Amino acid sequence: MTAVRRAGGPGTTVPAVGSPPPTARALRARLRAARRERGGRGAMGRVGDLSSPVLVALVVAGALVSFVSAVAGGPAVPEPEELASLRWLVLVGAVAAWAGVVRSLLTIGPVVVGATKRFWLLGAPVSRRGFLAPTMVALSSGIAALGGLVGVVLAALASLRGPGVLLAGAAGVAGGALAVAVAVLGQSVPDGPRRLRWAVDGVLAACVVGGVVLAAPAGWMVTLPAPSSAWVVVLGVVAVAASLASWVRLARVGRATLTAGADLAGTASVAVWWLDLSVLSSALDEKAMRRRGRVRSRRLRGTRVTVSLRADCLRLLRRPARGVVWAVLLLVPYAVAGVALPEATVAVVQALGAALATDRLAGGLRTVARSPGLRRALGGTDRHLLLAHLVVPGVGALLWVLLTAPALPSSTWWCSAVSVLGAVLVTYRLATRPPLSYDLTLYDTGLGPMPLNLIRELSRGSLLLVLVVVAQLAIVG
Repeated sequence: MTAVRRAGGPGTTVPAVGSPPPTARALRARLRAARRERGGRGAMGRVGDLSSPVLVALVVAGALVSFVSAVAGGPAVPEPEELASLRWLVLVGAVAAWAGVVRSLLTIGPVVVGATKRFWLLGAPVSRRGFLAPTMVALSSGIAALGGLVGVVLAALASLRGPGVLLAGAAGVAGGALAVAVAVLGQSVPDGPRRLRWAVDGVLAACVVGGVVLAAPAGWMVTLPAPSSAWVVVLGVVAVAASLASWVRLARVGRATLTAGADLAGTASVAVWWLDLSVLSSALDEKAMRRRGRVRSRRLRGTRVTVSLRADCLRLLRRPARGVVWAVLLLVPYAVAGVALPEATVAVVQALGAALATDRLAGGLRTVARSPGLRRALGGTDRHLLLAHLVVPGVGALLWVLLTAPALPSSTWWCSAVSVLGAVLVTYRLATRPPLSYDLTLYDTGLGPMPLNLIRELSRGSLLLVLVVVAQLAIVG
């Protein structure tokens, strides 16, 4: 490339007039060099930054290898009809998880660029596919590795041994790569993300219906063949074809969709560093409301309590994905019970699932609790407003526990009562948690300084959930 030296910039060059545009690889190399010059960090500093992630990755990889060796080396198990139905139930849960991953990727982008890359995409004649390829490859590799880990865990839940564990891991890798490819294909089509979200919601609804049929008391008597290993080959072929198609379509991804999820990705990073996931949940709610655009206005009449209840119900109707997640979680206790695990484990899973499902219905409670201005506009006392918005999560918790009660046939009604009460109280404590205080007053405990005040604020709600789990173990044990 013909280049000239820039005046006032020692050692820097710019392309000469009439020279061919830089390649994507050359542009990425220039950006990396500019970051190194501005950061001023040496080789030891970069090694120190990478030491912690590499150590965590090695520990996780070692634990995964040990787990796979222990499960894959186990003896073979018989194939009764109950086990075949259980594997179908686990397969339905895996498909629902895959659809949830695709929906999450569509919320972010999945391929997003920051301010620097955005400038070069808008102002330079650079190959978009070559410029975005490393981002897509890194995202696909990470999701595929996570899918392989989930596949191995699901293989253990489905009582697979020997080569079945490796096949399940391979299916998870293929499913993760397929999820990224499908999301990128949807991102490259005009109005593709909205249509793909509707298709994913349909897949989730079908999974709920199929899971209810399999998890019903008569579902275990349905004669179904066990899922064949040939499905893994078909899934791999489909994943490779979709990945190649997404690679071709990567050059057609619009600039608007490339930058739409950049703010959300930055918010997620801030939420992780600040240890406050409410920042991310607020950003997701705002993005969902902007995506909806408009709603039909309705005049709500009645007392303050009835109006609050109707508004909370309308809020759920406008966010149907929360109800779908609530319904999908119904399958978890039945899947755990089908593995023939101890009843105490099923009781703990039911308590945890009830808390998670109830939290999906507490959007109105979180909105009112985090907005003093909204409470002043509604009038009345804060306690009455919060309790009015706790009715919908409470009813949802009661229905969820009643629908999952058959998974614990020999337990007393105390287990269900503890699950309902614990889910409601945990949801209320989490939703009404005040903003975190980062003054970080350190106390010398003899084992080193600890921010006890921050630990106390973070334990609000989660510590109560631990007590609920202990109570379930005491009742069943």
